[in-house]
Amino acid sequence: MAAITAGTTPAFYATNMGNTAQSGNAKPVMRNVADIGGRMRVAYDTFVIGTTGTWALNGLVPVAVLPKMAKVWDIKVYQSASLGASKKISVGYLPTDGTTAGDDVKFQAATAASTATQWIFTGVIATGAVGYALPAESWITLHHTLGSGAAAAGTIQSIITYTID
Repeated sequence: MAAITAGTTPAFYATNMGNTAQSGNAKPVMRNVADIGGRMRVAYDTFVIGTTGTWALNGLVPVAVLPKMAKVWDIKVYQSASLGASKKISVGYLPTDGTTAGDDVKFQAATAASTATQWIFTGVIATGAVGYALPAESWITLHHTLGSGAAAAGTIQSIITYTID
């Protein structure tokens, strides 16, 4: 691999870098602070289902509430045991205002939750969800889909990484 020669100027720039004076633009453009220089935050929660709680089929469980324009970068969900045959979980958001539409699969489409002790998924992997800015203050929700009846006993942990300010 060849070394980069001192004084070499890039032929083109990534989107945010292209908005700076260092990119050769005569006038820099204000960048979104959630993309550049925003504070990274983590929302963690856990809940128990089955013997001490019931998570009905098609039920939503809010695991965090994030402010308007929070940018969601990553979501991880872990389950301690199988939730039952054919059980699936999806991750989305539901605005708290009661009027703005949400999307129960924005961050993760329904994913199998029928194997004991597993990361159901790691990372925001749905198309268009990486760096997604919430349109309103919203709950991040886990949606119990597929299978029949309530989920079996287990503990669900969620880790959400986002920026704001």
